[in-house]
Amino acid sequence: MKKIVAGAVMSALSAVAYADMIATPGYGTTTLPNPFINGGGAYPGNFPAGGATVDVGALESTVAGTVTYTYIGSQGSYADTFSAGNNGGSSSVVFTNGINTVSNNGAGATLTPCTVGSCTTGSFTVAATTAFNFSFYTPAGGQTVANATNGTSSTEPFFAEYIVAGGDTAFLFWNDAGSGSDHDFNDMIIEVNFTPSIATPEPSTYALLAAGLGMLGFMARRRAR
Repeated sequence: MKKIVAGAVMSALSAVAYADMIATPGYGTTTLPNPFINGGGAYPGNFPAGGATVDVGALESTVAGTVTYTYIGSQGSYADTFSAGNNGGSSSVVFTNGINTVSNNGAGATLTPCTVGSCTTGSFTVAATTAFNFSFYTPAGGQTVANATNGTSSTEPFFAEYIVAGGDTAFLFWNDAGSGSDHDFNDMIIEVNFTPSIATPEPSTYALLAAGLGMLGFMARRRAR
């Protein structure tokens, strides 16, 4: 019996889960147009469908870790850029529309997935409860929107974030100010993948651990008698 309980305790210690990425309070939520991209494409299996609810705010995590970014594609007609860096450090351009895709088809065309050049970055360090170090830039008006300085969902430029259940994957949807306010959420789409430095146990894991330790204590008292 004691071996079984000890095994349960060890299982509880090993049953850990990724801490969630979170969208900090910003300008509430909005929904993706339906449809917001046309045609097919090699999109990730957890890619949201048109009509999905997205947040407009800043993206951060509850714990420290590392993050990588993947360029999914664009329908934008401008050479918008996405820059990233380590928290507390400088950032540099890692993706540019029209460079990371075969062609830039213009607004309203089929999204062109990334097939040319570098599609995924290396790892960047992120700090707990601190906005990730990334920003979008559009040559239309020369405007930059950093993760911590996002605009509102009614005034472009701004970006929205969709966090996949589980919290280790998110998608960023960029709206530049382009040729007019269209709120199409496809001027640049970035996938975000987060890995915590130390995996954080879920509340149920703590409960199982407490129960196991209590049973071990009970067995020890019985043996003492």
